[in-house]
Amino acid sequence: MKPSSPDQLVSVGEVARLTGVSPHTIRVWERRYGRPVAHRLPSGHRRYDREQVRWLERIAEALSAGRRISELVELTGEELDALVQRECSGSVDPTVESLVDRVRRRDSTGIARELRASFDRRPSAEFLDDTVAALVRRIGEGWSAGTISVGQEHQASGAIEEYLRLERAQIEASRGGRQSPRIRLLLATLPGERHTIGIHLAALAATLCGCRVELVGPDLPLEDLVDATTDLAVDAVGISISANSAGSSSAGMIQELRKKLADDVEILIGGASAKRTQRGVAGVRYMPTLARFESWCEEARTRKRADS
Repeated sequence: MKPSSPDQLVSVGEVARLTGVSPHTIRVWERRYGRPVAHRLPSGHRRYDREQVRWLERIAEALSAGRRISELVELTGEELDALVQRECSGSVDPTVESLVDRVRRRDSTGIARELRASFDRRPSAEFLDDTVAALVRRIGEGWSAGTISVGQEHQASGAIEEYLRLERAQIEASRGGRQSPRIRLLLATLPGERHTIGIHLAALAATLCGCRVELVGPDLPLEDLVDATTDLAVDAVGISISANSAGSSSAGMIQELRKKLADDVEILIGGASAKRTQRGVAGVRYMPTLARFESWCEEARTRKRADS
């Protein structure tokens, strides 16, 4: 294997931030199992290439599904991918392959058109999980494997977000002022998180359930997030956690946010890497799928009606 150049390598701290696996755990696995394989700098510091980061991401996903590290370290990359696909990803809409092909051809118009046609056939959170979220995962996997370029990924992400915005706007316009009282939900990402597809997916899923959505955008300081929650009098705050923001720092910010918000405001954690974020914080609920988030919306709406 051709060695990676120094500018393609990342530190153990950066690997931990990207994968949600702590530096201590990474070092223990390296000593005990010989993986991940670090490149050593002349200074002795560890550095990791894209292949090792990808391996750790898949390991973390398999562990979140209940597997043990001792079961996983001997698997080939193909075997690990298959296991994660089977146990962590769920069913995949057959249109995803067609959409991935459009991503590679930079066919933004075709991506939006095919997503719209699929949504018309199945307007539900299940569609958003099985098709849109699955497509986003495939794009990320393609980038990691080098089969999808940064430019293709950025263009496709822009097309997907634009489609989600337009779909939600059309639903809201068709409803007018009906469906009151409504659950009011604020959606954002934590400081340092610039990926926004997750909150746009959640926004459309919540809108389908009749919730009123307030999108305050990415990379929001915690104090601004708390102020927006108070000013907008929301019932819950939804936070999207991507692979770039999973780990101990996100867990700490979620705990801090929980302390600052009123007790009756729930925090919902979703996104591709939410399952690698520390659990057990009272008043914080984790949404492993958009279908589960849809169920929460229905439950919350029922409670709201009962209280009104």
